[in-house]
Amino acid sequence: MHLKVGAFKSFQRSFVYKGNQPSVQDRIVDMAMNGSDVRDTSRILGISQNTVIKR
Repeated sequence: MHLKVGAFKSFQRSFVYKGNQPSVQDRIVDMAMNGSDVRDTSRILGISQNTVIKR
């Protein structure tokens, strides 16, 4: 990868999608360990069922 002179890096200050937040990922694991299914978890956290399955 070649960087041009004057190139800069950008950082993400906030998450656009709630499912990418570290705290939500922790809650997904906690809810799974307590017996909540995918539909319950996605409904309560306001995220996609696919996101729950991938985490």
